[in-house]
Amino acid sequence: MRKISGIELTVPQLEKIEERLKDFPEQIPVVTVRAINRAAEASRTAVTRFVRKEYLIDYKNVKGRIKIKKAHQADMVADIYAKDRTISSINFRVRSNEPFPERGKYAQIQVKKRSSGGYVRGSFIATVRGGYTNVFVRTTGNRFPLRSLHSPSVPQMMGHEEGIKVMQERAIEVLNKRIDVEVKRVLGK
Repeated sequence: MRKISGIELTVPQLEKIEERLKDFPEQIPVVTVRAINRAAEASRTAVTRFVRKEYLIDYKNVKGRIKIKKAHQADMVADIYAKDRTISSINFRVRSNEPFPERGKYAQIQVKKRSSGGYVRGSFIATVRGGYTNVFVRTTGNRFPLRSLHSPSVPQMMGHEEGIKVMQERAIEVLNKRIDVEVKRVLGK
């Protein structure tokens, strides 16, 4: 797994919380943790939407690979991690050659929304023992072994600067809003 981003409060934000909750000092860590965790969830959603704008992949396949280590009162930092594994090609748009068998064996795989996809010569869609369905290619002239085709991992799809920038902007925006909401909740306003 690769750490993508961490969310923590700045000194001015902490001073603002302390000033507004001076009558309830025991609630300061609770308010802080709630706001940080909500910002982490919002930033994960933002980066998932960012990836889905570019790639033909389900929401659950992206969101499920981005994990959050939530903040707690002893450690007031939320970390966001992405699993660094490639994704099976069947999770993208795949079409087999069944309508055109005379053209030879191939499967068409489209990963990005803006591309027309590509044909992988000699590939086919199959379900192997254990129920695993994917696009395969024979590695030799024999029936077996098969090689499973994979597409980019979630960290690769996020891009380096663009995805992290989207996450950080959303985290800062939500963190500022949630601090106000959580403080008002404690004060009973």
